[in-house]
Amino acid sequence: MDQPPLDQQLEQLHTELVQANATADQPHPVLTDLLKQTQAVRANQGTVGAEHHATFRQRLSDALPQLEASHPTLTAAISEVLDTLSRMGL
Repeated sequence: MDQPPLDQQLEQLHTELVQANATADQPHPVLTDLLKQTQAVRANQGTVGAEHHATFRQRLSDALPQLEASHPTLTAAISEVLDTLSRMGL
């Protein structure tokens, strides 16, 4: 089965981040940061370089341990994006 393209995965990640942030009692700094980063990558996907994707990938990786227990659907979306970026060599 084919993996969805990165842009579809980023859209799903964005949706999951918005939902997770909306259900939180107060804005979670990690969620807020990832939401901003995801929006930036989505907006500039064709023009950002490998370095920007590497920074984004590192932020996603760093966030996983903090979110996996409380946001399993979100962490699944993060994992999919990380896998795709890795396969792309980023």
